[in-house]
Amino acid sequence: MSSSKEGTCSVCGYVGEYLFQEVIDDDLASTWNVSKRQRRDFDNRESLKCQNCGASLRIRNLARAIIEIEGKGLASIKELSQVKSFQNKRIAEINNCGSIHDYLKLLPGLSYSEYNPSYRSMIRHEDLLGLTYEDSSFDLVLTSDTLEHIPSTDGALKEIGRILKPGGYHIFTVPMLPERKFTKQRIEVLNNKMNYIEPKSYHGQTTDDYLVFYEFGRDLLDIVRRQGFKVMLYYYNIIHDKHAFVFVTRRI
Repeated sequence: MSSSKEGTCSVCGYVGEYLFQEVIDDDLASTWNVSKRQRRDFDNRESLKCQNCGASLRIRNLARAIIEIEGKGLASIKELSQVKSFQNKRIAEINNCGSIHDYLKLLPGLSYSEYNPSYRSMIRHEDLLGLTYEDSSFDLVLTSDTLEHIPSTDGALKEIGRILKPGGYHIFTVPMLPERKFTKQRIEVLNNKMNYIEPKSYHGQTTDDYLVFYEFGRDLLDIVRRQGFKVMLYYYNIIHDKHAFVFVTRRI
């Protein structure tokens, strides 16, 4: 591990160095068929961590997007969480958004869920293909590297659009390969059975952690639009933050 960039963390406000670490293993790099440069870009995305709160570049960029929409001019989610207007928002955090969650959980309007959590008595279970929330009930929906693990991207986006208020935002990250024009579907589900179009691929800390259904290409923008969202922003600095994309979409 070696130190890399320096700056202010958009999650906790800490000023210091971010540490680079190799994260993408050989098996995943081979499955994705990515170049050495692309692999380093993804390593940057999942490392360059804040030494105070542990937020990776991906999580810090997600925080930047939330601030851009909800608290322009502020430096961190920590600051934003103390703003009255943001405290009054109804927010659905669907799967943990890293160290951002440490501040969101303090908000009275947060509905936090995981898919099939270990302790259902403590954490709400929600399935993105069949959310139990009422129509038009949230100002903001957050998903962090989740959509690639859902059998139907269209179905998940449709459900997110359903629970958002008109004009509400879905801010999310997914691993995307912008060099690829089209999304690759690795698994299709037919009659409740999984058909493996490509060999099994997983993300996470263990080899069989989170099964991957899609590898997104540039056409993800069109996929999002056809579900009734306006795409407002889909990356930050493409020169320095390659592959650390954030999508800010608004329900029309």
